[in-house]
Amino acid sequence: MLKEISEKQFWETYKSLPEELQEAIFSEKTAEIIFNICTDNEIEDLRISKIAKCVGRTLLGFLPPEQLQPTLELDLDIASKTAENICQAIYSSILEPVRAQLTKLYLTSNKRKESSLEEGASSSVKKQTEKKEEISPAGGAKEKEKSFDSYRESIN
Repeated sequence: MLKEISEKQFWETYKSLPEELQEAIFSEKTAEIIFNICTDNEIEDLRISKIAKCVGRTLLGFLPPEQLQPTLELDLDIASKTAENICQAIYSSILEPVRAQLTKLYLTSNKRKESSLEEGASSSVKKQTEKKEEISPAGGAKEKEKSFDSYRESIN
């Protein structure tokens, strides 16, 4: 299911986008293309607006292009072949002209996610280290961890 985006979040994200993506989001041409693609694939009015919303989320960086087809199938209950046809037309008509900007957008987005994951992982490691220190012997002398290295001989 599509996660809701607040109006504030939408506008903050929109303002940070390159001009080409901003234009594509509110372009009359984009709306016409989506309408024509949907009518060619016998999609009725209510789902046309939902498909347009999905395309908008893709252009904003909230829905990766590779997730567009599964989203149409699962969230909008569109048959797999129909969703594939719609997505191919959307990719070639709407997303391809702004592919370079989308690539940058999603690379930047993924780096931010990776960075936050790394920060989360490092804090998790830090917490584990703190727990190990709490468990160390009472005399204050911490035992050195012994590890086995199968590639080296032991030194006595």
